[in-house]
Amino acid sequence: MTIEEKYQELVKYRKIQPNNILIEKQRNAWEYFRRITNVSNIEKNIDSNSPLYYAPLRKIHGSRMVSWPVQGGAEIYVDEEFAIDNEELVRVQLQHEILHNLANRINGKQSFFGYEYDGSGKSNYIGLNEATTQMISEDITGVRLDEETDYLYFVKNIMRVMKVLFGEELIVDQYINNNFNFTNTFNEKTSCKFEPFALLMNEIYYLSIDQKYNSLSNGKSEKLMKKEQSLLDFTSSLIKQLSKDNKDLIKDISNELQDDSFFKRLNLQTLEKTQSNQ
Repeated sequence: MTIEEKYQELVKYRKIQPNNILIEKQRNAWEYFRRITNVSNIEKNIDSNSPLYYAPLRKIHGSRMVSWPVQGGAEIYVDEEFAIDNEELVRVQLQHEILHNLANRINGKQSFFGYEYDGSGKSNYIGLNEATTQMISEDITGVRLDEETDYLYFVKNIMRVMKVLFGEELIVDQYINNNFNFTNTFNEKTSCKFEPFALLMNEIYYLSIDQKYNSLSNGKSEKLMKKEQSLLDFTSSLIKQLSKDNKDLIKDISNELQDDSFFKRLNLQTLEKTQSNQ
């Protein structure tokens, strides 16, 4: 089916849900962002029409949840069977979709991590944007999704490390289209490595989707492992560089991750011991 045919099928079978569910999540997002920075860009989008529907989404669209762009805003669709069986996961993912509607539009045009989307079907910043969206969704709802549940697990945790290294405000400001200070600061600290970082996040994001919902070939599975290791090596090197001026950095990263398994993958044991003895 074409995109339009899929939409017409959704319209045919959809069931409207109480709008107070999304209103509450909009308010929770607004309160989160207001605590950190200026929310004028969020407030431009907060009254947009975003009805919530249950529908046989997996059968029609092949996904469990989607924010469907329409005239004047977006419609959020959740696979009905999935919603009934996965209440906590749906709570996090609904917050995720609401964040897209509130934060990922500049004057009505779609954006990814502060960069306006040109409609080409490609963007260097989708992986970065999805990882940040999931991280913030978890922070708002207070629910942490594990590796088995969340295909964004790896890139999300990389962004948690970046949150400690560069600060929550820099990430949030760029995510909601206030400025490009995260990109600029990242480039200053890494000798202009922001674009390679974003592209690597993108590659891992798409491979992770395939791994979750399809079967990866041996070649693609090996490619995913190599890409993840490359990003872990880059991140660990950056941590070591910035820890010279912050003796609490390793502890702060561990506290932010709340995940011993992922923390160990950063291979910071030697640095951690050195700092603990200082």
